Amino acid sequence: ESPKGTLWLFGSTVDDVMSGAVTLASFQAWRAAHGGNPPGTVGQDAVMYLTAEDAFVDIVFTDWGQMGPAGGRFSYTRAVVTLGVPAPGAAGPVIAVAAMALARRRRR
Repeated sequence: ESPKGTLWLFGSTVDDVMSGAVTLASFQAWRAAHGGNPPGTVGQDAVMYLTAEDAFVDIVFTDWGQMGPAGGRFSYTRAVVTLGVPAPGAAGPVIAVAAMALARRRRR
């Protein structure tokens, strides 16, 4: 299944995972998650789980186009997840993950 090392859930966000509203058991491989219709995912909230990193990413596909029998293109946005914000005047940096917008969660 491609993309390797990922599981997907459409119609939810990382907040849903962190609150316990959805569990890892709800996630599926890419092909099963989109139901054979990747273009149908455009505009839907989704969560991608990176199995090796035990991390979740909010993602929304904004465009999906077919370019012949063996190729295509897609666009997406990722959320910025703030991992820690110091109190006003406190020493220490604000840690924000923008490259992959990862939110970590320990398995139970």
